[in-house]
Amino acid sequence: MAVSIEGKYTGLRARLVIENETISGHCDRVAALRAEFPHTIRCIGQPVDGTCVTYAFGLLDGTPRLVAELEGLGVKAGGAFVQWLMDEEHLVEIETARTNGLALYFDQGSWKHVGIMNDGDRVTSKWGTYGVFDHRLSEVPGDYGNQVRFFELPSTVVAACLLFRFACSRLALKPQEIDRLREITGMSE
Repeated sequence: MAVSIEGKYTGLRARLVIENETISGHCDRVAALRAEFPHTIRCIGQPVDGTCVTYAFGLLDGTPRLVAELEGLGVKAGGAFVQWLMDEEHLVEIETARTNGLALYFDQGSWKHVGIMNDGDRVTSKWGTYGVFDHRLSEVPGDYGNQVRFFELPSTVVAACLLFRFACSRLALKPQEIDRLREITGMSE
């Protein structure tokens, strides 16, 4: 079931669309918006690598070599991957938000962002290539859309296997290339 965040924090959400900034500068600008728009957003991490997808699915913690190798082949854990997960029904949608579940944000039916649900309406998510934030469900940049749907969070191992399957479905890999990827990432058949 989708939850609408349309009309919530509209001014703040518009101002949260920040581009061409350093990671720390982005965190500082979000914090500075508190003077203009009361909000509860906190920058809790400033990792250099990854995006909301690699963060939410734990891919850089669990299988950074797989992510790096696949990116080198032109396959990213991004929008196409998330769409494939939904199309292939690898993500299990749930009725309501659940701690340690996923919150997927959509703009007019198109996926835009993912975060991990915490207690209540709190979410932890990496905003693009910027910082990791703790925020309310509706305290996100306006370009992330106005609809939120909830899904079970697969384990990091399952997410890595799914990313591997996604890559194999997109690339014309030779058997020896598949074996090499399996070997360097420790993934078996």
